[in-house]
Amino acid sequence: KYLAHLKKYILSGALAIVPILLVYFILRFLYLSVDTTILNLLDDFLGFRIPGTGIIIVLLILYLLGIFASNLVGRWFFGRIEWFTQKIPLIRTTYQVGKQISNS
Repeated sequence: KYLAHLKKYILSGALAIVPILLVYFILRFLYLSVDTTILNLLDDFLGFRIPGTGIIIVLLILYLLGIFASNLVGRWFFGRIEWFTQKIPLIRTTYQVGKQISNS
């Protein structure tokens, strides 16, 4: 009985951490890509770098994505993504756990 209890909650914990890790790695990739690109462009045009520009641009991208997701076209678009994720078993489970975490 205790082994089944442990197994259940360890699996639940593992499924809960997957979306968190995915978000972390996606944001990290986005930040590093944007920061490197923008800093290089600024260095080329201005001759110096402005620290923190990458994080400001990533926050702006996330803000604009939030606005997009909140309007009618965005809801339709993300509805299509949700429909698609329901068709792939591992992604479906990960998406559902991530959605439950974000809604709570």
